[in-house]
Amino acid sequence: MSILVVDDNTMLLSKIVRSLMIRNRDVRSASSLQEARDLLQQEIPEVLCLDLQLPDGSGLDLLEEIRQEGKTFPVVIISGHYSKENRDRAAKLGVSGFFSKPFVLQDLHKLLDSLLENPENTEVIPQDTGEEDIKVPFLENGPLLEPLSLKRATHAKRAYTTRHVDLQQASQLLVNGYQPQVGDLVLARVDRRLQHTHIQLPSGRRAMMNMGDEIIVCYGNRYAPDQFEAEVPRDLSPCHLVAAGGVASLSLSRNNAMKSATKITPIGVLADSAGKAINMEDYALKISQAPRSRPPVTVVIGTSMNAGKTTVAADIILGMTRQGLRVGAAKVTGTGAGGDVFRMQDCGALKVYDFTDCGYPTTYKVPLDNCIEIMQTLIAKLSEEILDSIVIEVADGILQDETRGLVQSKEFKALCDDIVFAAGDAMGALGGSSWLQQQGLNVIGVSGVITSSPLAMREYSMSSDIPVYTRGDLKTGQYPEGSLLPDIDEEEIELQQNFSMLAS
Repeated sequence: MSILVVDDNTMLLSKIVRSLMIRNRDVRSASSLQEARDLLQQEIPEVLCLDLQLPDGSGLDLLEEIRQEGKTFPVVIISGHYSKENRDRAAKLGVSGFFSKPFVLQDLHKLLDSLLENPENTEVIPQDTGEEDIKVPFLENGPLLEPLSLKRATHAKRAYTTRHVDLQQASQLLVNGYQPQVGDLVLARVDRRLQHTHIQLPSGRRAMMNMGDEIIVCYGNRYAPDQFEAEVPRDLSPCHLVAAGGVASLSLSRNNAMKSATKITPIGVLADSAGKAINMEDYALKISQAPRSRPPVTVVIGTSMNAGKTTVAADIILGMTRQGLRVGAAKVTGTGAGGDVFRMQDCGALKVYDFTDCGYPTTYKVPLDNCIEIMQTLIAKLSEEILDSIVIEVADGILQDETRGLVQSKEFKALCDDIVFAAGDAMGALGGSSWLQQQGLNVIGVSGVITSSPLAMREYSMSSDIPVYTRGDLKTGQYPEGSLLPDIDEEEIELQQNFSMLAS
């Protein structure tokens, strides 16, 4: 690396980092002493820009450690805590500059240019006492734009969520003065690999991310009780990769079983030749109403994340396929990733869609009307195929806002013929299935993680008449309490086939 910038003021840190990147400097950032120590262990910078007052201690303590270790690279202090004591201590430790906030960014650039040309320069410069705040260039009528070459765009590791976007339309980057929106594509640099060390490509392959790699992902919110809660940031400050499928966001909380979210620095939002941000919705399916005449729809819902919903949906698809049925599938809510889609395909689904096809990287914080539109559109697309059945997965648990609102809507009830409920334990299975029945929904079975425990299934069955389907039951299409298989109208199928042939 060339420059390491350490500051806990995320707005200032972002402006400094971005201004250096505009000047084609190789730069890393940290917001605490521990993060800085970790980065220094990985690679020695040519120059260190260091704040004094950080959440876990004084920058001067870190500088003293660096000098005691015999490291002599230049250090520039940037701090709002100017005092003669701090300045004298910094001078004794051989700093190359001391900027008191606020300061003129161009002055920092001039000093860094000098230091990078002559690293032996350790003369302390006078503090800047100007009244001007940090200056970052803006266009008069909007955000700052920079050119983006097709070579750079295609060389970056591109995430699954961006798979429908034509990168040849991206000729510019919005690099400053722009507030990112859900679905915007962003070119970002990997700063620190933590929870996510790989990114899922459009093909489904998990590609390892290296420090400094450039990736193309989408801004989005995330709701995952077993992983992260995250929201789209208000600016292009450093943020996090909160899903391997390609979701950039600002992590607010995490499950204790998770590491911290992988840190990334946005380089810029992809824009077309007119300067308009490129968004997933630009390449979305056209909103459609599900037809009244459609294949029967089986919906899989669960108590929570990791209750076994995708496994249940995939097993139902496999069982129906083994019984000779033509099955289509869709995932209408969740976080963008290809794993569930590919699994449904692997189990025999002839056509599979998900909410990313409708222009959403995730469905967290998506208005209810839009969630209904997603379900309507995906069922409409599947209904264009010659299918005997449609299997739908609704992500997250029934208490999650978007899931609960969708399930309680009249539109959902009109679209859903049968429900299989996935649960992890007997109480969850009993309470969830009962609640769904109270909403007027036809719950035909319980399955999921609960089926891994004979005792849990027994506990549940003592209190409910709704049958439990094991994985074996679902995968064979042979169910002990009846059948999930839809009634097949051979005459209707023949009419659909004939109509399809005439249309083609």
